[in-house]
Amino acid sequence: MLCIWIDDSADQDAAVLAHLKSAEAKEADAGEDPDILVCRAIWELVKEQVLHVRVPFAPRVHFSSAQNRRNPGMLFDLIKCHARLFFLQRDRDERGSIIATREDFEYARRLFLDLTGDTGAQETKQTRNEAAALDSIAKMGLEVFTIKQLQDVLGLSYHQVYRLLKGYRNSRGLYTGILDKCPAVSYIDATVAEDIYGMEVKHREHYFSFDISLYKNWTARAEIWLEDELEEEQHRTRGPRNETNDNTLAPGLPDPGANEEDVDSCSESENEEEGTERGTSSDTSLHHLSGPHSLNDQVGDAASCACVSGSDENKSLAGSMRSLIANSGLQNGPSISTSIRKDVQRKEKGVKSSGKPFRFDPLPGLLDHRDFIRVKVVSGRCNICNEGAAVFRSVEKQIGVCEGCYTKMVREWNVNNGV
Repeated sequence: MLCIWIDDSADQDAAVLAHLKSAEAKEADAGEDPDILVCRAIWELVKEQVLHVRVPFAPRVHFSSAQNRRNPGMLFDLIKCHARLFFLQRDRDERGSIIATREDFEYARRLFLDLTGDTGAQETKQTRNEAAALDSIAKMGLEVFTIKQLQDVLGLSYHQVYRLLKGYRNSRGLYTGILDKCPAVSYIDATVAEDIYGMEVKHREHYFSFDISLYKNWTARAEIWLEDELEEEQHRTRGPRNETNDNTLAPGLPDPGANEEDVDSCSESENEEEGTERGTSSDTSLHHLSGPHSLNDQVGDAASCACVSGSDENKSLAGSMRSLIANSGLQNGPSISTSIRKDVQRKEKGVKSSGKPFRFDPLPGLLDHRDFIRVKVVSGRCNICNEGAAVFRSVEKQIGVCEGCYTKMVREWNVNNGV
């Protein structure tokens, strides 16, 4: 079954409303829509006969991951469906079978990759809200989070977030949650002690740990490519001795036998950019929320230079669970919008101070949470509320925000995208 997300974004809601208004305002048509007549004629031609579709290039189709055995079959079904719809433009063999072309493969590949990225979760089987919850936690750089923190990010009720994490059961069956689907999230049942009016009070709290590196590997988009006929012929002529070494890398990966001149040039360029890259190479927060991370992103970086040394992205956990949980907590910030008005930075002269930190209402649409990254060294206060520490910073806009304000930006983005 194809796992497709429904577009619940605010833009789609506005488009549906505009269509309903225009449809109700139209005058009565004399006849049916011509597009409907064309669609009926197409289906009548398709249903006239049952035709077999042959995919001659099937042995040359490669998958970066074939762990899910159903996905390759789905891809071939998409290829055959596209060829069947265009059967009048396709050649036939001596037995009358339709011969699929590369155009059919490209269409099926593009559709299949969309189902594993921005419009679906064919590989991970997540719902839209589950994917948004995990992406939000990854962007905030939290190693431990609570249900309350997810509430602040997603704008959902406690019961809705609880069902996202642990799943639920109804009359139709059992629906699993993030804990059952994502290996990067684990459940922690902790006992927390608090000092209330001089008395130590202990109570149980539920925490969830998050492994960012495991999450990136889990959400990496599978790649599909078609091997060229000439390359396939060369592999056959070389024999099985060299075939295993040549077929291990997908197209676009760097050649292991890079010459020494490229190595020297890469070393020089690496030394020049070392000062600028050192501050961001070890950052483990995600910078893009549009979809699962594709292997193409990693391939493109690796193909540009074969000698770039990888940065150490493994962050050590805190010494104790108490300090880890304390460091991951969100700070309660004031209610604000998700963007900033740069022209207001200080109070006007002559206005008496009220004793509270100065804050202002930002202009909508000016800030995007995807432009911010978590900093290692905190310097200064939040430029929006002027209260919390600026733990997230946008290099392009030179603005720092606290965790509370960053959470509100993520929440508004999720709401606008139908979460």
